[in-house]
Amino acid sequence: MARKRSHGEGSVWKLKNGMWRGQLMDGYTDGGKKNIISFSGETRGEVLEKLRDYQNKKDAHIRVDKKLTLSNWADLWYCDYKSQVQASTYSGYQYTLKIIKEQMGTQTLCEVLPIDINRFMDFLVTSNYSLSQIRKCRTMLIQIFDAADANGLVAGNPARKAKIIRDKDGTLSEPRYEKDAFDDEEVELLKKNLPHNLTGYSIRVMLDSGLRVQELLAVMLAMDVQKLSADLAQLGNSQRAAIGAADVLAVPADLPLQQ
Repeated sequence: MARKRSHGEGSVWKLKNGMWRGQLMDGYTDGGKKNIISFSGETRGEVLEKLRDYQNKKDAHIRVDKKLTLSNWADLWYCDYKSQVQASTYSGYQYTLKIIKEQMGTQTLCEVLPIDINRFMDFLVTSNYSLSQIRKCRTMLIQIFDAADANGLVAGNPARKAKIIRDKDGTLSEPRYEKDAFDDEEVELLKKNLPHNLTGYSIRVMLDSGLRVQELLAVMLAMDVQKLSADLAQLGNSQRAAIGAADVLAVPADLPLQQ
């Protein structure tokens, strides 16, 4: 006797290529035809989980958008996240986001399951990514899906249910190595042999001040703005208006010039 299907289970069958497929009916199209929703997976259990997940989201009145991919939503999240962190931190997230989008970006946002994220974690391990980078990817996925959950696009956060990658000895942390650093003699030798151009002078400033690259860029930008202000201050109002400067940057006529 055939087993009775549970609510939201739909019909599931095995394909000739070994994959499994499941379908369920979700109302009717505008043309009056049945609206059939399909899912595929490597196992019957995986397909059933996708079918049930879809039905649960529908019952919870989640806006199921099968056209919204993880990559599309990640870009929206990333733009919104910009106002919450420092510029250097925001810029550093680009590499992690790139890894996620390359491997999972084409997946429909509302269909991502914990098992999908587990497979992504396994890929990072086998591809010899550092434990630190793997954790950054998992943390970013948690943030991305938290935002999606808050906006009613998913029912729960699959990244929070994904496995935690541990080191080979079972610990959660990578071994700490003593950082290499230049001694005073090496610093002086390096500064002496650096080229006398923008790159060379920039490295000298970082060696002397301890500034990081992003911090140095911010300082250089501020200096450029000050120079522009000083240059514009030397122009008359008619000259500034002619080049459009008066509309872009209002400069007091009595602005003192830097010596």
